[in-house]
Amino acid sequence: MVVYKTFLIFLVYLTLLSGCGGGSAPSSNQPPVSNVENNHPSNQAPISNAGNDQSVNELNTVVLSGAESTSEKSIKHYAWSQVGNGPRVTIKNANSIYASFTAPEVNAEEETLLKFQLVVTDQNGLSSSDTIQVNVKDISVNPSELIFTNHLEFENKISLKYSDLWQKINYTHKYKSLVTFYERPGNNDDLYQASIKLYKTDQDIIALENISNFQEISRKLINAGGFEGQEIIFSGELLGQEQYDLMFMQFTIEFNGMNYLLFYTAERKTFGRNIEVVRHMSKSIEIGQVLIDNLSRDSDLTDPGKPAIANDGINHLIVSCREESDFPYSGQLIGKVIFEDRTTTDEFTIVPASGENTGSSGCGFSTFLRSYSAIFDGTNFLLTYSGKVDGTVRILAKRISPEGVVLDNTPIIVSQNTTNAVYQPTIAFGTNRSLVVWHEKKDVDLIKAAFVDSEGKVTDSFNIVDDVGYSYVDSEHMAYTPQVAYGDGKFMIVWSPHFFRGTRSSSMPVYGQLVDINGNTLLSQPVEIRKDDGNNPRYVQIASDGTNFLIGWIEGLLEDHFIDGGSFTIYARHVSPHGKLLNGGSEKLGLEISPILMADEEREVAKNFLNLSFHDDNYLFFWSAGQYTQKDGVYGVKVSKDLSTVSESIPIIGTRGESSNDNLGVKASPMNISHTDDQSFIVWPSMSGDLEGWRIDEESFN
Repeated sequence: MVVYKTFLIFLVYLTLLSGCGGGSAPSSNQPPVSNVENNHPSNQAPISNAGNDQSVNELNTVVLSGAESTSEKSIKHYAWSQVGNGPRVTIKNANSIYASFTAPEVNAEEETLLKFQLVVTDQNGLSSSDTIQVNVKDISVNPSELIFTNHLEFENKISLKYSDLWQKINYTHKYKSLVTFYERPGNNDDLYQASIKLYKTDQDIIALENISNFQEISRKLINAGGFEGQEIIFSGELLGQEQYDLMFMQFTIEFNGMNYLLFYTAERKTFGRNIEVVRHMSKSIEIGQVLIDNLSRDSDLTDPGKPAIANDGINHLIVSCREESDFPYSGQLIGKVIFEDRTTTDEFTIVPASGENTGSSGCGFSTFLRSYSAIFDGTNFLLTYSGKVDGTVRILAKRISPEGVVLDNTPIIVSQNTTNAVYQPTIAFGTNRSLVVWHEKKDVDLIKAAFVDSEGKVTDSFNIVDDVGYSYVDSEHMAYTPQVAYGDGKFMIVWSPHFFRGTRSSSMPVYGQLVDINGNTLLSQPVEIRKDDGNNPRYVQIASDGTNFLIGWIEGLLEDHFIDGGSFTIYARHVSPHGKLLNGGSEKLGLEISPILMADEEREVAKNFLNLSFHDDNYLFFWSAGQYTQKDGVYGVKVSKDLSTVSESIPIIGTRGESSNDNLGVKASPMNISHTDDQSFIVWPSMSGDLEGWRIDEESFN
């Protein structure tokens, strides 16, 4: 440290005077000459102290402190400036005891030396200066490359990702602190463990009443979790921890009248090393919403109450079934539109519990409203479902505008001219109209379809498969669940049986058929996609990449005739646009998407309610697991278009073991997903009886 003391000039001057007596020495009888007028001590200049040299990472906020500067008189003015070579930076609060700047970006494996000068001036105008050197380093570890784990605090509808280098504890505070993370001390010098707290509150700055000597250092606008917010860095003394020299950083985002805060505290000497990690965490904050409340929680085996979701490229329509609490427990289909900014419409009724002759007695497997499906047809959302009309169960449809207005007071009848029982409608949009596919049963089991255009006009229905029952044994115990996707100018329909609880089939192969845009079947016989060698392929799903179709399913021997007991592995096969299996026949398992996952030493994690989609040149697989284990939750895998890369299975919304709330899907729950260019949105019914909706970050799969 270089200190320039101006009072030395004055002392040297006095010394010279005492040695130059005008050519004669003073009389020994005369009193000595005093160097201090009126016997008062000399006025010494202040001593500037710019602090110790620092070494920081690029892009970090660097705090310059003149707090160690001293003076006999009070210091009136502080002045920070950049001197010497190096890239120029903007100094904030340059005339304050604390100043700051953002370290510039530097080249990899290089260091940049910056030099700053602090000049302090006292009340008498005397001053001194000191300099500090700041060594700026390239960030050797990018926080986005660290291993981050999903966390879900279900009760409070908020999630984030945190580094597994931090310890996590659930914590309750009067400000509703949801969770606290502590940095694991690297050595004994870390007297105060750095901590990060997540809050939900109506406060702007959570810790102000516990902090004295508050000094704001920097403030800037940020984007965290898809919301605009702000980042504040400040210093102060924490109540009860005054012995520590602490720094604080807070991220604040506001949604629906509440503030969501990420609050970082650390000693000044270690504060800088975690700033980028905390910023990375702030960007991962996701705020969930209770989209629809008080639903039936009946999760049977054939996707009853599976939430329907579709998007118009920006906004999402979510539909679910609500079961009334009084006998006869009628069900109704209700919806909301969630907009790009995550605000929603008010809840609206699409299919009422009475008045439309739906004949529904609830939302479970034995009722008509057990399944429904939605798409966007280029103009409006189109929802298809089953219900009674004039005493006959039909496949019906309604159109909903992008703003959430139900356009059809009277339902559109899709399955016309039939008295057969109809089930499991599903839908896909292709070119200029939608194809609705369903299972129909009377003497034999059929897969049937009809087209619906954007004006609600319906073609005559036609058969996809004349009789599916011949392919399976125990067909009287089966319900067939067709799935459909559009690609390369044609539709592909796949199906497999689901079975009632307590029964099991020894033969459950997966089949498929192609249909052109005019409704003509293109294969002389359905293509067998997967043989059943006793391992019960089930939950078949399909997606198209625009050319080929990918079919996925769950497979593994079921034990005790029960869907949650046994073995669970997810596989997938490519089928060409001509209906040909790629890379071998149906006896081959195909690509393993997710292997067996153990819940404990004895039990596998059950995989149920598979979902498959294609987005941004990747296939996305999702499923739920719920057996009252610590690994219950919703999982996902990303697979490249050419199937060459398969990510690890990750919990999309956290697992039951990562939450302090037992409402996290302790029973398997069906889910659904919708993709826009900017976001993916996943919905599922929680055990609390609410329909949850969450944005997901697909980068999590990388």
